[in-house]
Amino acid sequence: MSMFKRLNTFKIDASQLYFIFISITGSCFFILFHKVEFLTYTPAQWVWVYAMLAATLILNHFTFQLPPEGNLQSMDSSVYLACIFIYGAPFALSVIFLNLIAFIIYDRNIPWWKHFANFSVYSLMIIGSSYIYKIAGGQTGPIQNDQLHAYVAALIVYFVLNVLLIGFHYYLHYKSSLYETLKSFLKDTLLVYLSTLILSLVLSILIVQNGIFGLALFIAVSVMLSYSYKQLFKMYNEIQEKAIKDQRTGLFNHSYFENLLDTEIKKAKNSDEPLSLAMIDIDDFKKYNDQFGHLKGDMLLGFLGSFLKKECEPAEVVVARFGGEEFTILMLDMTRRKRMNS
Repeated sequence: MSMFKRLNTFKIDASQLYFIFISITGSCFFILFHKVEFLTYTPAQWVWVYAMLAATLILNHFTFQLPPEGNLQSMDSSVYLACIFIYGAPFALSVIFLNLIAFIIYDRNIPWWKHFANFSVYSLMIIGSSYIYKIAGGQTGPIQNDQLHAYVAALIVYFVLNVLLIGFHYYLHYKSSLYETLKSFLKDTLLVYLSTLILSLVLSILIVQNGIFGLALFIAVSVMLSYSYKQLFKMYNEIQEKAIKDQRTGLFNHSYFENLLDTEIKKAKNSDEPLSLAMIDIDDFKKYNDQFGHLKGDMLLGFLGSFLKKECEPAEVVVARFGGEEFTILMLDMTRRKRMNS
C-alpha cells in the first residue's frame, strides 16, 4: 500500500474514531450530570418535559439552510438554552434524551448511531453551557436583568462547542483545512446563534409569564422565522445559479471555473492530491456559424453542453464553458488510471 493510500485510510479511520470518541464522551457526561433525575419528576414537570420535547421536534422539522455553504440550522437550541435558564442542565438533558428516542423510532432513514452521535454533541454543549452559566453567577428560574452576562457566557460556550465539535468532524471527513472549516462555520452560524440567545430569553419570559400559551406563541414565531430563512436560501440559490451558469449550455461559466480552479490548485498543493484538467474545442465552429447561422451555432453549443454534463455527472467531475466554443473538464483527485476507468 502506498503512503498516500495509508494517509487517506488513516483520515477515514480518524473520522470514524472521532464519532466513537464523541459518542462515548457525551454519554459519560450525560450520565454524570443527569443522574437519572427524571425518576423524581412530578406530573407537572413531566408535562413541561413533553411540551419542550414537542417544541424541539417541531423546530427540527423546520430545519433551514444558510447561504452561502448551505449549512443546516434549526431553532431547537433556543429551547435547550431556555431549559438551562429556567430548569437547569438535567432538565435540558432529559429533553434531549427523549428527543434521541423519538428520532431513533421515527426517523429510520438515518442510522441510529448518527442520531446517538448528534445526541452526544448536544449533551456536551448543554453541559458546557450550563457549567459556565453557573460559574458566571446565573441562577435557574425567571429571567433576571442582572444576569445578562451569564446568559451571554452560556451562549458563547454553547456556540463555541458546536463549532468545534461539528467543525472538527467536517475537517476529518472532508480532508479540508481546519482553519477554513472553522471559519466557514463561524461566519455562517454566528448570526443564527445571536438570534438563538434572544429567542431563548424570549421563550424563558413567555414560559414564566404565560405558560403553555407562551411556548405555543414562541413555536409559531420560530416556525415563521425558519420559513423566512428557507425563502432567503432559495432566493440566494436562484441568484447564485444565474451568476455561475452559462445560459446557452447550462454549464458553469468562465468566471466560476477560474475561481474554482484557483481554489482547487491550492487544495491540491496543500494535500498533495492529483488534479487533472481537460480542454475541449469545437473545430471550425466559425465556419459552422457562417454556413448555418448563429441560431444553429447556439443549438450546437447547447447540445454539446448537455452531452458533456450528462457524461461527466457519473464521474463527479466539473465541466464548464471556458469561452466561445471551448469547454473545460476539471477532475479532482483523479489519476490517469481513474480517468481511463471513468
